[in-house]
Amino acid sequence: MGTKNYNNALDLVSFSRASGGTALRKISYGPELVTNGTFDEGVSGWDPFNFQSEISVVSGEMTATATASTVAMGVAQDLSLTIGKAYVVTGTLRIAGGAENVELSITNNARNAFVARGESITSATNVTTSLTFVATETNNVLYLRNGRAASATGWTGGFFDNISVKEVLFDQPDGTLTLFNHPDDIPRIEYDTSGNPKGILIEEQRTNLQIYSEDFSDVSWYTPTAFLTTDAAVSPDGRTNAAKLGGTSGSTNMRLQQSVSLSAGTTYTYSIFAKAGEFTTLRTQRVDTNLDSWGTVFDLSSGTVTSGVGNMEDFGNGWYRCSGEAVCNTSATTGVLYVCEPGGTGDGTSGIYVYGAQLEAGSFPTSYIPTSGASATREADIASIDVDQFGYNKKAGSVVVEGTYFNTGITPILDSSNINERERLYYQNNEQLLVVDGGVIQANLSGASLSGSFGIAYAVKSNDFSLVSSGVVRATDTSGTPPIISSYSLGKDLAGRYLNGHIKSLKYYPRRLSNAQLQELTS
Repeated sequence: MGTKNYNNALDLVSFSRASGGTALRKISYGPELVTNGTFDEGVSGWDPFNFQSEISVVSGEMTATATASTVAMGVAQDLSLTIGKAYVVTGTLRIAGGAENVELSITNNARNAFVARGESITSATNVTTSLTFVATETNNVLYLRNGRAASATGWTGGFFDNISVKEVLFDQPDGTLTLFNHPDDIPRIEYDTSGNPKGILIEEQRTNLQIYSEDFSDVSWYTPTAFLTTDAAVSPDGRTNAAKLGGTSGSTNMRLQQSVSLSAGTTYTYSIFAKAGEFTTLRTQRVDTNLDSWGTVFDLSSGTVTSGVGNMEDFGNGWYRCSGEAVCNTSATTGVLYVCEPGGTGDGTSGIYVYGAQLEAGSFPTSYIPTSGASATREADIASIDVDQFGYNKKAGSVVVEGTYFNTGITPILDSSNINERERLYYQNNEQLLVVDGGVIQANLSGASLSGSFGIAYAVKSNDFSLVSSGVVRATDTSGTPPIISSYSLGKDLAGRYLNGHIKSLKYYPRRLSNAQLQELTS
């Protein structure tokens, strides 16, 4: 049987995630698919979405006027897309006249059902927004939608400009490292800031409790003796949507905070992206009686924690994701869980840049979950490989897997779909391999301790099992029979635990490699 080589995770892995999910990834874009998206040629290329609207261009912006009693109307353009490909729609929108909201959306060719809808914009000043989706059919309609609660003939809708639709191209050599929010069911291949692939990201479900993770100007955020400048810098997601936080003249208490509901005894992890400006430190602290104290100082110039307990993750271009955790130690209540404060004395102009606040129940931070007006949940990543996708050998086989993790408990790396026919590779204080055939344990091998990364190999054959890592044979067993596997689950076990990390490389050999070969493959 010939060797099969797979360079793209999508070639072999069955994957699902019932929500979006962010990751630092190389992103580039295909050619422009919209005709006359800047409306320099008037209404050319566009038509009313339905017979109840009349479109026009005013001062270079597209708008629509209702010609009948309607609660929604707008502007449309047909699009031809490739099924299964990801696309991003961007535009500048604002409400006007009788419109109560405007949005970017995609409908089917019949214009009677939404394929994807962007955020509802209710601002009377221009807002640049985007919508990322995966095409499910070839013929689609780009719908610039106006909406209102009451029906009235003749009302004017919102305004639209700089409309663009492009295919998202992943992992191209010329791609820009971007904190990209992947659509549902798109696996996240993440990179470090040097452009080296970390692998496919597998995480458990988490919820960001901060209701406005990027809009720090919202009234839910409290900024005593501080100034906040919105859209002051390019954030890790590539848009100019990061805020600048500093203090009014003479102030030393320039806080940014938001109240969130807590549960007694629960561990919470906070995180925020921060970048040095004129000030170079970020300080987090407890300002109520509900949490064990944080009291952490992050040096944004060196990327180090200089006081207290916390973590800093480099996201490039001077940005760090600063995080820490604490336990709610009183009864369930509402209290301030998150505070950031640039060190120094305010002068009205000096400050730091902030973006992407997150508060989640858990003892370690997971990937950023954007919110806009309500908490949001990122669903779990589900990845598996059926053995009929490659040359699986029922009698003997060897597996080599490499990756990283940021979990703090039992950490599954690989598992099988059947509890009675199982190869379970996981970490619990040290490397563990559990082999089950016919519902009976055949081998239970232990290896070395890990420290955030792993390169492990194991082999199964009748009366011949081994576990190898870092070029060392950790354990063997000379009694037992191999299981018959139907599929391997990546980063998830049968108990529903998740890796919370990356699978960088997975190799399967349909034979029992020698221990010397396994040592060489993990050295």
